[in-house]
Amino acid sequence: MYLFISDINRTDNLHRNSISISDELQQRVNSASFTLSGFSPNYFDDVKIYEGFPIISSDSTSVTIKKLYEEVIQNNLFRIGDRMTFAI
Repeated sequence: MYLFISDINRTDNLHRNSISISDELQQRVNSASFTLSGFSPNYFDDVKIYEGFPIISSDSTSVTIKKLYEEVIQNNLFRIGDRMTFAI
């Protein structure tokens, strides 16, 4: 899990087990709560939370991540049209 607040990586300030995400249905606004140490964001800061997976290998046409196929399918992690960002 990666946390960016106003485009600054605040993952090191994040308490890992404190994240709670409410994924709302029918185009309602999603919400999240989490606990930080050593940093207090402002009310209107832009917050982005990313799920991250270690990259096992990559070449010019593909990237292999460390995630079990069954877990990806079961949790519906990747869908057609999703945007993916890779930090290589």
